[in-house]
Amino acid sequence: MQKAIMKRVILIHGYDGSPDRDWFPWMQEQLKKENIICIAPHLPEPTNPNLEQWLKTIRNAVGTPDPQTFFIAHSLGCLTLCRYLERLPKETKIGGVIFVGGSPGGRNPRGLENFDMSKINPELINPHLPKNRVVQFYGTNDFIPQEFATELATLLGAKLIIEKDKGHYSEDFNVHKVPSVLDELKLLLRWEKTKKRTNVVSHK
Repeated sequence: MQKAIMKRVILIHGYDGSPDRDWFPWMQEQLKKENIICIAPHLPEPTNPNLEQWLKTIRNAVGTPDPQTFFIAHSLGCLTLCRYLERLPKETKIGGVIFVGGSPGGRNPRGLENFDMSKINPELINPHLPKNRVVQFYGTNDFIPQEFATELATLLGAKLIIEKDKGHYSEDFNVHKVPSVLDELKLLLRWEKTKKRTNVVSHK
């Protein structure tokens, strides 16, 4: 009997984040109800992040990624995930990605001296991503300018979804549940080659 292939979802938090904060506990509970494997590593020193330490933690948590591996990243976790993808072996393919409140780098905020904040390299990232299986969420009142979210979506061929009053999708903006993110994840998990999806901007 052939062993069933299990899908798994990796949650990557951002600066000053944790698997126990914001909407991460809610998402983990929803995935548990769906019997989907969820991995949410605690990235070390979230208020003084070191990129190499974060990448090491993610690699140890993920092991070998494959087309049944899906990622949801938030805030600085989005740029971290991009750095992770940039360094994967060329032949590695993953199942899909959802960015929440992400940017493509190119900014140098204070407190991130140990982080590579340079612009991402889509030529190193896109070969790992299936077409039409990348999503970027942006809140209209986020402190990150919308052009950064739009640029990240453009560079990675992502579907850009703009939601009203979600801010940075964090507790600071009273966001503890993200049903729209879960809906998009379900689409990715159930995606079929015959299904056509367009990179439209959605306002909710």
